[in-house]
Amino acid sequence: MSAEMLSSVQVLLDCVRTQADCPKAQKQALVALAHLCMENGDACDRLEDKGGLVSILHLAVRTQHLEVQQAALYTLSCAAQINRLCQGKLCSHQVFSFLQSKLSDQLCAAEVKRTAAFLVNCLASNNREGQRLARESHCMETLIQLFLSSLPLTYSVNPAGQSQLEGPQDQAFELWTAITNALAGCVNNPQNAENQAQCMDTFAPVVKLLTDGCISQAVRPICYYLGMVISSNKRTQKQWMAAGGLQALMTVLHRLVQLAQEDQTSVPLAVQVAITLDSCVAYNARGLQLIYKLKAVPQMVQLLS
Repeated sequence: MSAEMLSSVQVLLDCVRTQADCPKAQKQALVALAHLCMENGDACDRLEDKGGLVSILHLAVRTQHLEVQQAALYTLSCAAQINRLCQGKLCSHQVFSFLQSKLSDQLCAAEVKRTAAFLVNCLASNNREGQRLARESHCMETLIQLFLSSLPLTYSVNPAGQSQLEGPQDQAFELWTAITNALAGCVNNPQNAENQAQCMDTFAPVVKLLTDGCISQAVRPICYYLGMVISSNKRTQKQWMAAGGLQALMTVLHRLVQLAQEDQTSVPLAVQVAITLDSCVAYNARGLQLIYKLKAVPQMVQLLS
């Protein structure tokens, strides 16, 4: 741990603590601290050792300045993502309850909600205690409600026939993606069967979205989410199949395979859908039979060719 890095952490932390009347300076110091944490895990140790996590958390709760609150949550997220000690220190019912209050507040800015969802993800990923707290604090329940209420249902079509985002939807889509990733972190790595089961209420709306057509940018996060929720869980596999999930994924795969004949950029996304199909039927005889009946194998052969 270099003396220069130690000094930088201390100076930036002092700025965060003393510049309450200058939100711009606080935000700049927080962003700089976040970058230090991402670049060097020792900076996270130093931040925790000097009481920085507590100071930044208190600031996130108290501040009335949107940009400062977002920066504080982002800095905590970076520290939790990089450093297991920081992750453990921030894993408390009080922290998750605060995050749930931000996520459920209809007046809360989308930027703050997105960063709050990112922090939930960082606290729950690879952390069974964080997954438990996410469930018991109702964070997961709120995330599921947000996931369903912000599904990217509308899209435009470009000259190549591919769906794409339109400008006004970008911020909403970024929020939905952060929510989707947070839910994925709450249910797997390590696998959490109870949390996976809680997500089954999302299956029917996701099936409708995939069947009716959705923006191409939404397919990858949906596949990632489904893989996490369904992987190695016979109960969620069964529910996904009962909801028509395999047919919905086959609809998307067929569309992408057709697009890939003209545009090779569709191939990686088609491969992602094929991998998700595999997760949905792994070690499941009925699922494998249904995949065969849906003629998934010819689609995959065509994709490889």
